[in-house]
Amino acid sequence: MFSEVTEYIETNKAELTSVWMEKMKEEADDKFLQVISDQVFTKTSHEFVEMIASRLRDSKEFNNRLEEFAEKVVRLGWPLTFVTSALNVFGKVVYQGMESAGFITEENYQQQIDKFDRWLSPMTNKVIQAYTESWRRRFPFKRSPFKSCLPVDPGIRKDFCHAAGRDDRYGARETDHGEPFAWCREA
Repeated sequence: MFSEVTEYIETNKAELTSVWMEKMKEEADDKFLQVISDQVFTKTSHEFVEMIASRLRDSKEFNNRLEEFAEKVVRLGWPLTFVTSALNVFGKVVYQGMESAGFITEENYQQQIDKFDRWLSPMTNKVIQAYTESWRRRFPFKRSPFKSCLPVDPGIRKDFCHAAGRDDRYGARETDHGEPFAWCREA
């Protein structure tokens, strides 16, 4: 289905990577570029392009590369917006290159747009999902932001409930919804 796209990316990978990296540097926040060295940016960018190319070749290889890439960019502190923007920019670079090379014409324009959408949309969703899962593993969420603030001492808890206009009849029990005053009953 994506044989033309696969062949074009594999044949022009170095040029596509170079153009894409320049566009990403233009788009990136200056603070982001100051924190990351050129060497790390270049290496990670090549890994990113290899991951994208693997999506066209083999889904198992893609899943392995995606998991490694997501772990790496979360560890490096790359924002999700930068990663999703990188996918969109790479898609545009490939599309423009294919258009210039004559793969995309007025006659097959709509068909090629549909192919690109079927290629990029699911990949973007998978990348977002992998990034999110990696982020959650690295920075686990607390169930409720109020848990660490709950008064442990029963006397303080009663004062806290009283100040909130509630009564401490349930003790320190929480509901399944993690409501902040679930352990206080309406007074």
